[in-house]
Amino acid sequence: MPKKPFRKIRYFVKHYILKEHPLGKLTCLIISIILFTYINLEKEETREYSIPINIKNIPKNLMVLKSNTDNVSITLKGKKQTFVIMPSDINASVYVNNATEGTQQYIIEIDNILDIPKNITFTLNPKSIFVTFKKTNSDTNN
Repeated sequence: MPKKPFRKIRYFVKHYILKEHPLGKLTCLIISIILFTYINLEKEETREYSIPINIKNIPKNLMVLKSNTDNVSITLKGKKQTFVIMPSDINASVYVNNATEGTQQYIIEIDNILDIPKNITFTLNPKSIFVTFKKTNSDTNN
């Protein structure tokens, strides 16, 4: 019973597909398989950039005394044809809204993450930084 569908498929291929210009159709099929394989087997490319870290939302009564690093290394991986992003398109920031005097650890965030194509993966190194804050002179005079 299961042989009937294969007979119908074989009949369709023999009488409708291969009836006229079978060599041309077979050549087109082979070329399309080769192109499909070439595009899908393209090796991934890796690019690494060093991007400055912006410290944002610093409370008015504090100033940044120091941080353990000023740059973050971002590694992008993806197929070569999908790399339309440039290092100048990527912004790394640390948001310190609730900062207090002393040293705290903050997570580094990519501000424009939606601009990175979905088929490109990225990693940050380091993923966080330590920032040391000091009270400003204007706050101590009051």
